[in-house]
Amino acid sequence: MSKTTLVTQQVQLQEWFHMMQESKGRPQQIPLDEWCKENYGISAARYYYRVRKVKEAYLDQVSEEKL
Repeated sequence: MSKTTLVTQQVQLQEWFHMMQESKGRPQQIPLDEWCKENYGISAARYYYRVRKVKEAYLDQVSEEKL
């Protein structure tokens, strides 16, 4: 994988992590799917996909650090 691709993926993961942090501060009366649509133009399914990818990247990083 090229260095440019790796950097692009890292930036994307950071943006997604920031989105996850923002979602925690949303008003409880606003459903997640509505919040995602209004703020990022994505569905709740796409949000959960991004959450999964961020978690996988974190776990990969932790695993590499242990080696």
